[in-house]
Amino acid sequence: MGRPYSFDVKGEPIGRPTASERWHLVAEHPLSCAESFSAFISAFCDVFFGWPDGAQRQQNPKCLFGRVDAFFLKFEMNQRGELHAHGCVWQPGMQPAKLERILSAEGGDAAAQRTRLLDFMESIQAQGFASPLLYSADDRPVHAQKWTPEVQRECAGVPSEAAARLTPLQADLLHGTLQEVKVARARAAMRPPLAAGSAAEAEALGLFAAEAVLDLLLHRHREGTCTAHGIVATDLNCRMRMPRIIHWVTTWLQQRTTCVHHKRHSRWVVAHCVALLLAAPCNHTVAFVCDIGRWLRTVELWDQRHPGLTEEDPKWQQRPRLPSLAQLAADAADYALKYATKAEPMQGGAAVLAAANLLRHRAQLAAPGELGAAVRQPPLVLDVLRELSVSALV
Repeated sequence: MGRPYSFDVKGEPIGRPTASERWHLVAEHPLSCAESFSAFISAFCDVFFGWPDGAQRQQNPKCLFGRVDAFFLKFEMNQRGELHAHGCVWQPGMQPAKLERILSAEGGDAAAQRTRLLDFMESIQAQGFASPLLYSADDRPVHAQKWTPEVQRECAGVPSEAAARLTPLQADLLHGTLQEVKVARARAAMRPPLAAGSAAEAEALGLFAAEAVLDLLLHRHREGTCTAHGIVATDLNCRMRMPRIIHWVTTWLQQRTTCVHHKRHSRWVVAHCVALLLAAPCNHTVAFVCDIGRWLRTVELWDQRHPGLTEEDPKWQQRPRLPSLAQLAADAADYALKYATKAEPMQGGAAVLAAANLLRHRAQLAAPGELGAAVRQPPLVLDVLRELSVSALV
């Protein structure tokens, strides 16, 4: 299926098939695509979840996501013929009751526990550019020459405990003025080093991830994705609630709810995992149930439609109210259940046939003596789907 190509000294691909040729290769080889995607998902679960293929429980709790009690993945094919997965992860450390207790606690080591929790969230989810020398301006990474007035304004009024978290960020930005960025943008085709043993190597990794974000993870409104088919997608009706609000430091909303407002350094960058971008640059998104940025954008849109409205106005009662952490968790559970059990339309025939062929291929490898019978009497697609449904119930 593949086509060989190489790279020049700058990391630019030489002889790579065009986008049209690559799409034709994908369309002509559904089995190879299904096998490649299956291998990718197995490796992802092993490395990021510590859950090797076939294991009944987590084998490595020291993985990137830490302790994982359970997860599920739902495989789909979009209208462009791309295989992808939607999933949900359950972690004991992120249970709603425990999160509320940590975020609302006072005294003792409460501040340290909150810091560890927010640090963990920031290690998984990024909503900006990974490089400490880059920040967002018109959704392009710009060299941070100083602690800008814009950053100071955005951080004004945050809780005193959260303001203390500005120190490492400020130090990173100010330290960046002492370094020369040798390249303005790293090319996504260049493989980054696997480990960062110095500040220069860490910056190279950050620039690599920033380039991948520019290529893959800048949201663009699209009819049928942001809205239903037939409805033009705009900033006002995007169901992803993009563009989001800039927020320079991760905070928790103490007065209104115990949810977390995750730091976001770009209004258009899709929330992503930097480690996955470094391992295999791909289009993906990741979100925590307790992150309330999506709902804050809903409130922002309402305020834009009602400028100058005060709390004394009767219409103020119609202003969207932020949900509690328990409500967010309940909504996420309901959404995950519906997503895991929803029926898929049969027009995704390529994905169904790829799954059927993959099962046939595995059956032949498992029982070589029955190879001839399997080839002469291939299973019907509906029979394969029926077997999948039964095995899923078991």
